[in-house]
Amino acid sequence: MEIKIENLTLRKMVHADIELVRRYRNDNQNNKFLINKKYISREQQEKWFASIDWRKELYWLIEFDEEKRGLIYINNWNKITNSAETNIFIFNKIDSGSPNFIKSLYLITDYCFNQLKITTLFSKIHQDNLAALEVDLFLGFEKYAKRNKLFFLKCTKTSFLKNSARVNSLFFNT
Repeated sequence: MEIKIENLTLRKMVHADIELVRRYRNDNQNNKFLINKKYISREQQEKWFASIDWRKELYWLIEFDEEKRGLIYINNWNKITNSAETNIFIFNKIDSGSPNFIKSLYLITDYCFNQLKITTLFSKIHQDNLAALEVDLFLGFEKYAKRNKLFFLKCTKTSFLKNSARVNSLFFNT
């Protein structure tokens, strides 16, 4: 699956992308905001990619003007409860707060609710990652817990739709 709008493309991650993702994931400027901060070896990255169940886990590379800038994903998709987790990983700090990342998360959230028929999305954000927290709240996620330096958020289609018109008018010229 690929989503393309203006200069933004979300495309399914493929094996050729995993070393790039690993390199940015291991960068000290990036992993300070991650939940798992441990160094990931090439072998660990290969095992992780081989273990992906593409029926329950979806990973897309985020490209602006054909340059790879981040990763967005849906995982832990429980088809019984119709819930999943989502998050975004920005490769370069200079892109933090970029409208393209807001658009990316919006498009994936919309895709989950309208195409995959997921009813609830969850997100975990490190307390120091205030930019990510702000974006999630802007899109309709609501905080429901805080433990061990992590905010836990959830979003339903109803809470997402409450903010959709504002997001569309600001970022999609509709």
